[in-house]
Amino acid sequence: MSTKTSTETSSNDLESSDESISLSLAELFYPSFKRLFEGKDFVSDLDRDLGEANINKPAEIYLSTALGYSTILGTLLSVLVSIFMWGVLSTVFGAPVVGDVIIPYSETTIGSYFALVINAFQYPLIGFIFGLLTLVITVAASIGFAVYYPKLEKRSRAREIELVLGDSLAFMYSLSVGGTNQLQVMEAVANAEDTYGEVSVEFQRIVYQMKYFNTDYQTAVENVAELTPSDELEGFLSDMLSVINSGGDMTSFLETQQDMMRERGRKKQEELLDTLEFFGEMYMSLNILPMGLIIVLVIVSMMGDPQINALYLTVYAILPALNIMFGIIIASVKKDEIGDGKLDTEGNIAAKGEDETKLTEMSVIDFYSGGEHSSFFAQIQSKEFRYRVKQIFRSPWEFFRLRPKYVLIITLPVTVIVMMVLLASGLMSASPAVMISEPYSQTIMWVYIPVLLNLTPMAVFYEWNRRTRGRITDTLTQDIRKLANTNETGQPILEAMRSSAEGQDTLLSQEFNRMYKKTKFGTSLSPALVEFNNRYQTPRLARVVKLIQKAQEASSNISEVLQTAAKTSRYQDDLEQDRIQRTRMQVAVTTITYLVFLGVIAMLDLYFIGEMLEGVEIDPDNPIGSGFADLNVGIISMLFFHAVTIQALCAGAISGYSQTGEFSSSYKYIVAFMVISAVAWGFVAA
Repeated sequence: MSTKTSTETSSNDLESSDESISLSLAELFYPSFKRLFEGKDFVSDLDRDLGEANINKPAEIYLSTALGYSTILGTLLSVLVSIFMWGVLSTVFGAPVVGDVIIPYSETTIGSYFALVINAFQYPLIGFIFGLLTLVITVAASIGFAVYYPKLEKRSRAREIELVLGDSLAFMYSLSVGGTNQLQVMEAVANAEDTYGEVSVEFQRIVYQMKYFNTDYQTAVENVAELTPSDELEGFLSDMLSVINSGGDMTSFLETQQDMMRERGRKKQEELLDTLEFFGEMYMSLNILPMGLIIVLVIVSMMGDPQINALYLTVYAILPALNIMFGIIIASVKKDEIGDGKLDTEGNIAAKGEDETKLTEMSVIDFYSGGEHSSFFAQIQSKEFRYRVKQIFRSPWEFFRLRPKYVLIITLPVTVIVMMVLLASGLMSASPAVMISEPYSQTIMWVYIPVLLNLTPMAVFYEWNRRTRGRITDTLTQDIRKLANTNETGQPILEAMRSSAEGQDTLLSQEFNRMYKKTKFGTSLSPALVEFNNRYQTPRLARVVKLIQKAQEASSNISEVLQTAAKTSRYQDDLEQDRIQRTRMQVAVTTITYLVFLGVIAMLDLYFIGEMLEGVEIDPDNPIGSGFADLNVGIISMLFFHAVTIQALCAGAISGYSQTGEFSSSYKYIVAFMVISAVAWGFVAA
């Protein structure tokens, strides 16, 4: 029995409707394409870019569709611009004045009549001209973007391919060591898109050409090698083609390629970490600029030329802009983790599993709810929903651990209530004058309390979840190696799981026991593996589980495959350990930079501004004294504290992202830096 949910059906209907509209537009505007672009050199280049970007459309249809959409968009915008310009001109300059005298017709008066007509319709005419320009610019810009978009997609695909190519080669080598033939290895990679992404898409092309177009093995590999956007994959496929043609040993070839990829991956990580270290030094230098600028502006202000506006600009614009710019630079070089770690169930209902923290997603029940017994399963859905709600209320901390952002459902209303109470009590004021006179207390209530109330629980639950999920990979290498040794003694893979889990208290050994028991109750191992993986959704774990899943389908003795997987896992452990140690140094540099910034600004406020302003007598003939008189200590103190607060937010965000590549990791650093700022400035303000 197999049914589709209403969401899947509506999604498919929407996609088919969009495709139908696109094809209709392509047919309608194809003559325009022929007139404008046919025979141009860039069309053939675009055709290749489309193939490498995996956009399955010929350049003619793609450009015709783009021409249609851009014409529609340009027409709509041109009408809006024309009406807008007409309305603006009429409002600003009033209605045009047209003479009442009727000029008799003659050759000499044609110009006069023409001038009257132009005068009467000048605003609509100007609006039409602007609309026409809008149409031309919109169509030209849209076509330019349509031509450039495949290049962007091609680069994105090439980057993703090169990120996971090493892992996919390890997967291929492991299967080949286990006795899987070349074609089966290719098909296994092609069917592992949930794990290897765009690499699998490229191998799907090879498999599809052989299966549906009767292309021979060598030709299919050669075609994909020419079409892939990745130079590394192209080199691998070309080398593999040479091995195939010469009848060489594929397993040895894959082992060599795997070792090369590992070494290349290690060098790439070293280069990345070296780059991040350089950026850390650059970040320290960047922060000297706003800090020095603040000091200079304050001194200039005290010398008789107040620079309050420049201080506002420095604190609220230059300081955050520099941090944002640095964050963008970090994001441009930071290595991403490809994939979400979730494996496809491949239509197997036993692999779907149930997550009781999701109120509306009931995979197994939804699978059967569309049949003739839908009313019966609707009752089951209702009871299951009530049961899950009760479970969430019984252990809300577990729900929030799995979904840290959902804690905002509680913290946001609490924050609103706290802010309303503070406003009603008069402790907090919306007046700028109060913010200037009481910068510390007002900033604490307006900024620190909301941020800490919301980010602190999120940080706690996120770190708890990360550490819980990380436990599964902490012992992955030794658990897989022990499983391989047990399987090598002749025990089937299921019995090997049970034996290797005996006497172990690791999280993975507990999962081995759970999978063993499930298979004893009738579930096959493959869906049990998928369900286990999808509870943790860690990309590294997903690659190991996918390997075991594919290998055990071919044989119950997969000790060589597991030994290879253990070696790969050990290699990844080394890379991860090196990455953690080096990124901790980046966090340390960012933290020190922030503490230096905090210390300098605090000392400036405490020992420089306050002491000098209090110790100088105001003399009308003294320019320095008059400069002091123009300075508002409250504004200066407010700007200093706000600068420290902005720096705490930015430094915390950069620290977390540079460490893991996820903004969620920044929560704990933002909370820590803001607490340090609040405590330190409390002593300054006291």
